[in-house]
Amino acid sequence: MDYSLNLIGTLLSLLFLIMEASAAVLFFDSFFCRKANNLKFFAVCTARILIVFIVNEALPYSILLKLLFILLRFGESILLYNGSLFNKFLCASLVTTFFGIFDETFFLIVEIILGITYSELIQIPLLYTIVVVVQKFLLIVSAYVFKSLHPKDSIHVLPFTALLAPILFSFGSSIFIIVLSYIVSISSGISI
Repeated sequence: MDYSLNLIGTLLSLLFLIMEASAAVLFFDSFFCRKANNLKFFAVCTARILIVFIVNEALPYSILLKLLFILLRFGESILLYNGSLFNKFLCASLVTTFFGIFDETFFLIVEIILGITYSELIQIPLLYTIVVVVQKFLLIVSAYVFKSLHPKDSIHVLPFTALLAPILFSFGSSIFIIVLSYIVSISSGISI
């Protein structure tokens, strides 16, 4: 086994998780005020990234693991942000849904532009790495643009009945994306 390539892959996996976590922080900062100091904020974010990294390395992806990652993001928001649990769950669900849609759409566009399948793309490590770096960078940029266009002062409290449809839609969309990814990975023989 070539340990230098294994180390590079490990570092790239950590980089991708850090980039995704940065985008999530920007989205949550758009809606909530932080309640944790910088040290606690950094410690909780680092712990979440390490937990996700260990789970990603130790276990193959499944629907239950993806649901676990949604719950981890929700738990992180409970520790780091002020606001109601309901709003944090809604935001965690929306962020997870957006990330899933963004990932799937980006890879679909790349596959169409390059005229190759996902399984062919992952067989070219340098190209795959470049694609994922660009994807995560664009995710951070979109989160930053969203944050700059969505000041926290514009948040208004809505009654529960007005929020029920977006909650059900975001939760349903998250489940749909997870199930669709699982079905596609099984049918193509790829473990994603």
